[in-house]
Amino acid sequence: MASLDGFDARTVEASKPMVFEPLPDGTYTATITDSVKRKNSKGTGDLLELSFKVQVGEHSGKTLKAYLNLWNPNEQAKEIAWREMSAICHAVGVMQPNDSTDLHGLPLDIIVKVRQSKRVNPTTGQEETKYFNDIKGYQKRVAAPAQPQATTEPAAKPAWA
Repeated sequence: MASLDGFDARTVEASKPMVFEPLPDGTYTATITDSVKRKNSKGTGDLLELSFKVQVGEHSGKTLKAYLNLWNPNEQAKEIAWREMSAICHAVGVMQPNDSTDLHGLPLDIIVKVRQSKRVNPTTGQEETKYFNDIKGYQKRVAAPAQPQATTEPAAKPAWA
C-alpha cells in the first residue's frame, strides 16, 4: 500500500488511451536504443528484446521491438534468432559484440511489414482486427543520395555557343 495523501485528480489532466498506428511497409533508418534479456513466454528459455528507434523521416522517433530467441530449447527458434543477430551485427559493423549494448546507437536500415491479427473480444464477443509491425530484415544503412551543391562559379559556355 502507498499513501496518496495530497493527490487530487481534479487538478491533473488524465492521460488518454494510446492508439497504436503501425508504420507503413518500408525500409527505415533506425538505431537500437535499448536491449533486455527476458524469459520467453513459456518460461523455458530466454530472449533478447531489442528496441529500435526510427531516426529519419516523418516517422522519426517511433519505436519498434524485435524479440530474438537466442537462448531457447527449440533448435529451430534458436537458429532463426542467431541468423537475425548475425544480420544485425553485419548491418551495424560489429561482428563480435561482447554485450548487447555494443549494438546501441549505430545506424542500420530495418525492413518493416504490417501484420494484421483478428481475434474475438471476450468481453463483447465482437471480432476485432489489430495491426502490428514486424521487423522482417536488417541491412547496412543506405546513405541518402548526395544532393548537388550550388556553385558560385557561372557555368562555362559550350564551345558552340
